[in-house]
Amino acid sequence: MRFFLRKRTIYLIILFAIFLGLFYFLKDKVLFTPDFIGDAYHGDISSKLYLSEIYKKNLLPFWTDKLAGGYPIIADNLSGSLFLPNIIILKFFPFNIGYNLLFLTALFSIAAGFFLILTEFRINNLLSLLLSLNFTFNASITLRLIHLTVIQPFSLFPLLFFLLYAYFKNNQKIYFYLSIFIASQIIYAGHPQVAFTAFFSMLIFLFAYLISLKNTEPKEKIYNFFIFLVILILAFYISLPQILPTLKLHQFLKRSPNLNFQEATAYGFSWSNFVNFFSPFVFGNPKVGSYNFFTPSHDIFWENTPYIGKWLSFLMIFVVLYVKILVRKIDKNYQRLDLIFLSLFIVFILFSLGKNSPIYFIFSFPPFSYFRNQSRYLLFAVFFLYLFISSLFNQAWKTKPIAKIVLVIILTINLFDLVNFAYDYHLLIDYKKVFQAPAIATKMDVSKYINLDQGAKWNNTFLNSGWSTKTAVEDYLFFRNYLFPNSGLIFSKSSFNMNSPVTTFNRVNIFQNLILSNINSSDTNNYYFPSKTKELVKLIGIKYFITSNQINDKDFKLDLSLPHRDIKINLYRFIRYSNNFFYIPKTLKKITYLEEFNDLFDKGNNFESLAIYEDSALDELSKNTPKKLKLLASKFTENQISLSGEFSDETLLVVKKNYYPEWKAYIDGKETKIYPVNLIHIGVIIPAGKHKLTISYQPVFFEIGLYVALLTLILLFIFHNRKKLNLFQRS
Repeated sequence: MRFFLRKRTIYLIILFAIFLGLFYFLKDKVLFTPDFIGDAYHGDISSKLYLSEIYKKNLLPFWTDKLAGGYPIIADNLSGSLFLPNIIILKFFPFNIGYNLLFLTALFSIAAGFFLILTEFRINNLLSLLLSLNFTFNASITLRLIHLTVIQPFSLFPLLFFLLYAYFKNNQKIYFYLSIFIASQIIYAGHPQVAFTAFFSMLIFLFAYLISLKNTEPKEKIYNFFIFLVILILAFYISLPQILPTLKLHQFLKRSPNLNFQEATAYGFSWSNFVNFFSPFVFGNPKVGSYNFFTPSHDIFWENTPYIGKWLSFLMIFVVLYVKILVRKIDKNYQRLDLIFLSLFIVFILFSLGKNSPIYFIFSFPPFSYFRNQSRYLLFAVFFLYLFISSLFNQAWKTKPIAKIVLVIILTINLFDLVNFAYDYHLLIDYKKVFQAPAIATKMDVSKYINLDQGAKWNNTFLNSGWSTKTAVEDYLFFRNYLFPNSGLIFSKSSFNMNSPVTTFNRVNIFQNLILSNINSSDTNNYYFPSKTKELVKLIGIKYFITSNQINDKDFKLDLSLPHRDIKINLYRFIRYSNNFFYIPKTLKKITYLEEFNDLFDKGNNFESLAIYEDSALDELSKNTPKKLKLLASKFTENQISLSGEFSDETLLVVKKNYYPEWKAYIDGKETKIYPVNLIHIGVIIPAGKHKLTISYQPVFFEIGLYVALLTLILLFIFHNRKKLNLFQRS
């Protein structure tokens, strides 16, 4: 295989050495660049740290009580829980090292994959090396490092592109199997929009490339395209351990998969942002607080700034003219690919423009209506732009020695410009400062907490001050005391919030909104809790409230107050908090619509006494008045509840766990049905007598997906020698 040719391998080793050097530079630091709410810290760091702790226990994160009162984190594909680099790196390395390795592994994968693509196109190794590094550090990638969940799936796209193209040219089955594996890992990496776009872009590239082949029969082209679809289907089956739990989870989430046009086209690229290809700070710099977000001409800086370097921009214009005049008369071998790359760049620019695009209507239809933030298509637009540039540069490379010298010098200078841009933009902090437990975390136990107003304080600093000053950085470090979700995971605290409301259970979100919207405030600095709100807090089991305001209520005690310049963070404890993990309602009431729960809440009902049910199977039981339980023994953990007791008559026992169909209940070892009670809790009917109840979390959909994935792999192993898989013929 030409894959193992010595020269190409040497350059891959050079690439590896470059990123190894970056690792030693970054190993004592952690990315702390803020954005709205601070996803890099509150999202990626916290979720990856939690995964690291779980992997080191040789477990998978099927369920955690530390998010939104209970959440199947493995089913949230944004977590990347089954992505192999996450599992391997976070399991075997300390987190401060492993987290940086995740970034560098992703960047190395981008660089290595792009390098392999270029060398497969017969582009000079040194030129390929410089171009791959320039592509890896362009701003459409480096600015998005604050969202690792976007970068990780994209990092495998260049490698998938190489494998499919190499299979197209070389007809070697190893590329077929590796393509299936990499495609499945793109799905496991966790960002559905990036995964969809990766496969969609490969589909239209291969379609255009096959159509352009003049010496291939139409039947052969159709067959080749069909085999590509087979690769995607097989990757889909291998990814079912992630796909099936995610599909089940989405039935319970707040946001519908199909967005309306306004949601689907939010935060798009704009025509004025084209200048950001050449100059990144035309509209201001978020780092110094000078960027005006959400204006008609531009939205989010890190999504809409595809800066490729001013040196590369001018060089590209010069080379286009140079090649057009001189080289095209000598070498016409690249014309077909050039046209495809340039066309695909234009296609994905049109997708990136969203509502500003001439094809805006496409975002009203699935699957394009499933995703917002259309500017993420820029990742793929820039990918095809660099392929177009690389082809042109390679033609210039073949002309005169002076052309080689100019290209090497300019690409090297441009690379340093891009690296310096990324390094200067991002905020890197000593990891000890980031992971040191803030004062409020040390004051709390593991009981649930809810945060009332962190987002406004963080965003005010972010929008007005950026992170260029020592004062602003100190503010962000102080804001860690808010334990804003999901950062509670870093310090093993249980939040009733979640970092992203769109991935919160719809029913949990109802409770969150009822609490937050029913806190009376006579002014901006004081909260007053009506009795109905306190009853809801007691039902959920929230013990702590973190807020910058004061809570004026006798049922709340101020445990800690932290002043910081003109900001104060307070920790209040709800003294009526009860740590009971189950309750037996005195009466039951059936509802048909979720809105009815809001009406009953407004009437001030105590839902531990008057419980709400939805399943008609409980109709008969609702007529009885259960008697007290004589509890003999109990145990409560994240993934299992066990209870032994004597029941004088048939009883509905309600456990304070978020209802989810993968919870299974057993009475004396025999499975019984669970019911949603009070929208979010688990109810079980227990017959009269002495019984043992066990409720455990069983990842049924993961297991089904795993069986299908294993069966797919077994069938591939059995049949891979039965028939030669010729996906492509050499043109």
